[in-house]
Amino acid sequence: KPAPLAVIPITADVTIPRAVSADPLVFFERVAAVEDTVTLRVMLRTVMVTYDVDVIDMDIKFDPRLVQMVSQIDGITTPLGVCNGPGLCDPNCLSNDDVNTRGELILGMSLIQGCPSIPVNTASQPNGAVPILTLGFRGATIGSSLIEIVYDPNPLVTGDCEILKSEPGSTLFTEHPIPCDDGGATLTASR
Repeated sequence: KPAPLAVIPITADVTIPRAVSADPLVFFERVAAVEDTVTLRVMLRTVMVTYDVDVIDMDIKFDPRLVQMVSQIDGITTPLGVCNGPGLCDPNCLSNDDVNTRGELILGMSLIQGCPSIPVNTASQPNGAVPILTLGFRGATIGSSLIEIVYDPNPLVTGDCEILKSEPGSTLFTEHPIPCDDGGATLTASR
């Protein structure tokens, strides 16, 4: 009788091959890789200037045939507060519910109207940056996928990676000149 076949589990890791050092900047930071899951932090660096922030929009893409997002949005801590938290001025956070079908997380984090803007300057932080959010990704099968931060420097393009300030007495927002760079982040899953 033949011996049963051993199932070799998938392991995953993420590399960020391109150095990202601009200031200001939104970028990825590798946190950990455990078995088939990797953790990335979306970081914000604003050492030289303080920005008043009311809204943070993120658009992150990946290949859903190879990668699945395993994070929950409710309860994550952001520079604006706790997403959908119990505090009076905790931000409303909304995302699409088809993340792992589309291979795209579209996330908006917005302060409640009437709450004060949050001043963000990361000069006093140990690594010069603060986390915007922490995301987990699981290698679903063997292969490699970019984990991309969608960014368009044109302020007329909305819904991509952007840090915004509300205009007093208005429903309009101004995009801060903060670029976003994923550094070429790539999740690789293997056996």
